[in-house]
Amino acid sequence: MNGVEKIVRLCDRWWAELSHSKSETMKPVALEWLDHLGWSAQEPIFLEGAACGFIETSVTGQRIVFYFTMPGELDTPSFMIEKGLDYCESTLMLVGEAQLEKHDYAVITDLNRTYVYDAQTDDLILHSDSPTIFVQNVMPELLKENVDLGALEEVRRSPASYIARQLRVWLQRWVTVLSREPYGSEAVANSIMDRILVMRFLYDH
Repeated sequence: MNGVEKIVRLCDRWWAELSHSKSETMKPVALEWLDHLGWSAQEPIFLEGAACGFIETSVTGQRIVFYFTMPGELDTPSFMIEKGLDYCESTLMLVGEAQLEKHDYAVITDLNRTYVYDAQTDDLILHSDSPTIFVQNVMPELLKENVDLGALEEVRRSPASYIARQLRVWLQRWVTVLSREPYGSEAVANSIMDRILVMRFLYDH
């Protein structure tokens, strides 16, 4: 059985036993998951919002933090992206923590859904909705041997024009939703969204 099959089987086994899963049982599963990617647990971390976490360092000195959450704490990435967002509540908090600790990348997974962020730029660079999609689209870039060769730096980022277009679409979508609320209007909805953008800017700076 190769590494790809082992990862899928490990994740499927973990999710099949959800009714018996506790946060303390996540650590050995997380360690096995990391091992299949070629990483050895170097530096464990503990924080609210993740069952367990580990900091890994590539041969080039990049710091990658792996956060493992319990099932049900992560929204499906494709669902969030469809809404015009690249964060769910849990990943927003954990990426913020990664930035405070000066990590270069943050990998957040519940062993079913996975988000990979460039913690320096806030960009969601890789994601998957299931273990099968993970091994196809995400796993190659997270293998230690590939990370050591610069795989994460080579992942294509969305250009600024595309990100700006996403923001416009997201704003317009929420303006439309808020305008339908009782006593709502397009002017009021635009005002609300403007304030949200200002608050986000102030939070980031």
